[in-house]
Amino acid sequence: MIGKHKADFEPRMDQGDHVQVVNASKMHLTGKKMEQKEYFRHTTYGEGLRTTPLKTIWAKDPGEMLRKAVSRMLPKNSYRDPRMNRLVVKN
Repeated sequence: MIGKHKADFEPRMDQGDHVQVVNASKMHLTGKKMEQKEYFRHTTYGEGLRTTPLKTIWAKDPGEMLRKAVSRMLPKNSYRDPRMNRLVVKN
């Protein structure tokens, strides 16, 4: 997504490549991930830890799991949001 395959690549510049994922609902998970995996978030209040099982996220939108995975792999800086806007996930 940052254009490393282009001839004019520079590490400090984002080249603006787009990524499309088709048929996200046909992804397969190995092991017991569907029953055991949970996503965590915090409300910033005391004892505000909230967990959401993967089954719930998958039932609502299978592509959301992929979006969360890609987002958490990217660097935590100001470039993350523009890069995530160029990710298209189709179910």
